[in-house]
Formats: sequence, C-alpha cells, structure tokens
Amino acid sequence: MNIINSIVNSVAMTVLPGNDYPTIAVFTDGGISVIDGPAGKGTVVDVSTGVIVSGTLHEDLWSIKDTSEVQVWDTLPDSDGVLSGHTYTNNTHPAMIGNVVVMV
Repeated sequence: MNIINSIVNSVAMTVLPGNDYPTIAVFTDGGISVIDGPAGKGTVVDVSTGVIVSGTLHEDLWSIKDTSEVQVWDTLPDSDGVLSGHTYTNNTHPAMIGNVVVMV
C-alpha cells in the first residue's frame, strides 16, 4: 500500500458503522489517503488536494485544514481523485462560523 505523499502532517482513525476494522485517513503535503475506507478493506483511496495541514475523522464526517481554510465533508471518498458529498466552509450556506486555530 502506498499513500499519496510521503510527507505526513496528520493521521486520524475511526471505525465506520458496520465495520470491524479501522478506517485511517492520512493527511499529507500532496493530499489525503483513506486506508480501508468506503472502498473496502485492503484499499487505499488517494485524493490530490495539495497540502493538508491537519484533519479529523469521525464515522462519515471528516474535516481538513489546508493552508487557507477548514473544510468539513459528510462523505468519505470511495475512489481516487473524487471528493463527493457536501462540503462546508466559511463561504457556504450553511457556513462554518469563526476561526479554527487548532484541530485536535
């Protein structure tokens, strides 16, 4: 298994509903790699988004912080290069309000 970029900035993990194994999101300088996610056990899905500073993962809700903003997604990617579902930022309706300084 290979991830999208070798410079790793953050890692998050959760167990998706119905699974008995963890899903791991790796946030890198080249984007996001989702290991054992919606595409199934033994898979790695890569999404090239540029530098991802940090991220969180909780069931199907996940967030990323790149170099300029925080985005929250309600669907994990299940194929390479594809982000689907709804994303929420300070410019969307509904919007995220306030500044996120630290993501844990």
